[in-house]
Amino acid sequence: MDGTAANILNDGRIVNKEIAVALKRAAAKIRVSTAYTNGFSASTGGTMTKKLFQYVTNASVLENGSPVVPQLQSMSGFTGITPGTGTDKIIVYSYPNDWSLRKQNETYLIVNIPATGPDGTEYAQNYYKVPVNFRLPADDTANPSEEQEAERNAIYRLERNHLYDITVLIDQPGSPTPETAKEISANYTIEDWTTKEILVSVEGFNFIYVEDTDIKLPNSTKFTTTFQSSTPDVEISDITVNGQAIENGNAGVFINNTQGVKTGDIIIISALPENFVAKEIAFTVKNGVGLTQEVKVLQYPALYIGSDISADAPGGSQGQNNNKMFVIGSFVADFSSLPDPDEFDEDFGAGYTHYAANPALGKSYAEYIRNNAVLGNPLTDSNGQTIDTEENNRRISPRLMLASQHGVTTADSYLNSRAKCESYVENDATTNETYSDWRMPTLAEVYLIDVLQNIKVAEVKKILEGSWYWSARASSTVQFMDPRVGNTASFNPKHSSVRCVRDVKF
Repeated sequence: MDGTAANILNDGRIVNKEIAVALKRAAAKIRVSTAYTNGFSASTGGTMTKKLFQYVTNASVLENGSPVVPQLQSMSGFTGITPGTGTDKIIVYSYPNDWSLRKQNETYLIVNIPATGPDGTEYAQNYYKVPVNFRLPADDTANPSEEQEAERNAIYRLERNHLYDITVLIDQPGSPTPETAKEISANYTIEDWTTKEILVSVEGFNFIYVEDTDIKLPNSTKFTTTFQSSTPDVEISDITVNGQAIENGNAGVFINNTQGVKTGDIIIISALPENFVAKEIAFTVKNGVGLTQEVKVLQYPALYIGSDISADAPGGSQGQNNNKMFVIGSFVADFSSLPDPDEFDEDFGAGYTHYAANPALGKSYAEYIRNNAVLGNPLTDSNGQTIDTEENNRRISPRLMLASQHGVTTADSYLNSRAKCESYVENDATTNETYSDWRMPTLAEVYLIDVLQNIKVAEVKKILEGSWYWSARASSTVQFMDPRVGNTASFNPKHSSVRCVRDVKF
């Protein structure tokens, strides 16, 4: 502390005199807080540490006293946070320092801030460089005006009796070593330590943050997320649906955000797809300084068809070359709205015809599903194979993966087909996983596949192209309503192909 007062004490009265002396701190206080964005968060297992460089250890006793040559010093090592300041604050002190003429004398901090990245990666050694005062742009020395020179001289220093309140924004990984610490953006607020009057408040960073950027909408038409921005002029742009650019409000998609605020909501409204395929929506959230955040939405209808890509070559001798591992999923247990199949003339390609399409057969399959199907994982035996009971054959897995054309088989018996699924293995190029948990499909699952591929509005066709397929029902195979291949005498109710399936999570 320092302070002076001038008074005449001898006024002829012998009494105690109380003289008020205004005291000021001779040091500067530096306080660093943390904020997180871009999916980064504070690590639960790490502790912040800091090391102060080029701080001053001496000063004039009085503010207007004789000039003192500052003695610069750096901490010998990293130390933890000060007890009682919380887990996200660093407090250090220095006497006044002026580096406006000698940049190498700048006071700064190296801090280790353990953080968790958006993908779950832990950054235990995560070093950043934090200047203790705002820096002008790098090119501000190019022919500076008198005003610029004065501004620089006022900023490039630490002043006594001032609080330098710094908020750093953790939006990217730091460096794994302190020697290569990454300089980080920060907000700087400079206050008089005595009066708390804010002298300077500089925003050293701009940002845009959206809480949810990879959104899944299962059988839902509305989703609300939040945004945070350094500026209040946030807008939605570049909307696409299934890769096609649209105007906001078209194609059943409307995206709205709270206007004129730095923190608000983004409301996504989209009509459910009618083609049994997930709708892919993408848009950009942008603020006035040009920062953007991309958002992707995958909206699923109640009953949908998707696919992974197999890493294994497709089989088949009659032009079957589909390498997709189709995924059929349902978010509702009620199949009463499943339409009858109504397409039996789709284009199979040059050289192929429809073998005896049977619309009545297809209608009977749809009726069976509407009246009997139950949503739930089918029961399996100790070998992982589907149990053959009437009740179990009515079950449809909530999310079912179908083996690709790599798993095509010629006509065979029930037992051999069952053994095929028990030993079947296929590699997924989409996820880089190998699957060996295959089983025979239930009767209802086979019916559903045949119905879906023959509904006109359904986008996915040619899921299974043969004439007869085994289900878990051993008494007889399933005849398909509109086959492209396999119309030979070797295929019959007791001798047929099988396409294995597996249950997967959403």
